[in-house]
Amino acid sequence: MSWVNTRKEAKTNPQFLAMATPVINRPQRVLACPDDNTIVLSGTPGYGYTGGGLLFWDRGKKNYTLVQDSAIILDQSTMSLVALPGGKILGGTTTGPGTGGEKKAKEAALYIMEIGSKKIEWHETILPGIQDYSDLCLGPDGLIYGIADFKKFFVFDPVKRKVVYLQEESGFGRTAGSQSPRIFVSGPENEVYILYFKGIVKVDPKTYKLTMVALPDGKFLGGTTTGPGTGGEKKATEAVLYIMDIASKRVEWHQAIIPGVQNYSDLCQGPDGLIYGIADLNKFFVFDPVKRIIVHQQDVESSFGRTIWSQSPRIFISGPEKEIYLLFVKGIVKVEPGSFKLSMVAESPVPINAGGDYLDGRIYFISGSHLISYKL
Repeated sequence: MSWVNTRKEAKTNPQFLAMATPVINRPQRVLACPDDNTIVLSGTPGYGYTGGGLLFWDRGKKNYTLVQDSAIILDQSTMSLVALPGGKILGGTTTGPGTGGEKKAKEAALYIMEIGSKKIEWHETILPGIQDYSDLCLGPDGLIYGIADFKKFFVFDPVKRKVVYLQEESGFGRTAGSQSPRIFVSGPENEVYILYFKGIVKVDPKTYKLTMVALPDGKFLGGTTTGPGTGGEKKATEAVLYIMDIASKRVEWHQAIIPGVQNYSDLCQGPDGLIYGIADLNKFFVFDPVKRIIVHQQDVESSFGRTIWSQSPRIFISGPEKEIYLLFVKGIVKVEPGSFKLSMVAESPVPINAGGDYLDGRIYFISGSHLISYKL
């Protein structure tokens, strides 16, 4: 089905399903429940509000239920979600309000909710002083792995409802994190990885020991931005690409390889071992990490406009056959390996603001406060 401009109460692609503002303004999590029928959306509220709610979408009945924070954890928003057996979900909250809102809660909580009734059957500020349960993940042993405040790793038993393991400091610094952080990554054999700023860490399911994973040749490629922190002074004149050895933490190569660039916005490994990249939201390039040279470069703004941009931009999306897509504000573009030709797959009737992932034949993205998908 080709793209059809979204309209309420019409058969379109993407299809308009529900609106949750101001109860949910910035989505944090979308959870597809094991019943193959229920989709749960969580997020922080609109401007000036404090607590965010949950939206439950019933795929069979094609209707939704909106639950406010007063029926979950008052003055808090759900930051992380994971499905539990028996038609239940485990949620982790954040005390952070919506933009411009007043922070009222002192500690974040874990809670268990029954999906059918939408009732909280248990909640507790199980780790004292925590402000964010940043991410949750179902472990291979039925226990729940979690990250709190982007630095504390813990293991939670949802049956006994207690923390069975806690590591205050991992030795790897802070985890990755932004709006809707996806810190945990599940591997093909149910192994669990954690994304830190410094690298990728693997969880031992028996001891819960965390070990830094060696990438191919034990190195990784990074792209910088010259932008400072909020209120900071911009000092650098050009952004660079660099290669770091993970074991030694030493940069073995770096170069301002595209003159004048201020941001290497996103990088993605192509199916041919080359690295695809976007610079300054308008330059598509292909980098050979062995020869350390640019093998292809083109300005894409005249053809497709600018790519999406937000904190932690997710511009590249990998498809089921390792095909590579890019999210532009105007629509979805596909990369042809070999020739590196870019082709518009579908123009979007609404601006695409943030990425982005693939699941079950659909590319998902964010427009404003809306979660939208496109069927490939």
